Amino acid sequence: MPHLDELKTLDGNAPHPAVNDLCHQVKSGEINRRQFLRTAALLGVTVASASTFMGSALLSDSAFAAQEQPPRQGGSLRFACAIQEIQDPMLITWIEASNLLRNSLEF
Repeated sequence: MPHLDELKTLDGNAPHPAVNDLCHQVKSGEINRRQFLRTAALLGVTVASASTFMGSALLSDSAFAAQEQPPRQGGSLRFACAIQEIQDPMLITWIEASNLLRNSLEF
């Protein structure tokens, strides 16, 4: 679980005393991410430090549990793209067709 000690200010001093309350508010869901980052920045906490704290504060036990489960095998992958008629691969002048052919032809 993240600690208030992880938060840094630009000058290296301890964060404003209100930052502790702000951290508790974001953990409990009273304020959203945008409000937390804005207020923390106004109180002198670096955005990088506040973002890191925010990411680790919002990771729940379910996120860690999901990482422990092995990935499932199988499934299908679908993608869509515009396909144009190709008469001769050597005469292609548009990049999309060359991207498609690059996967199946040797140049």
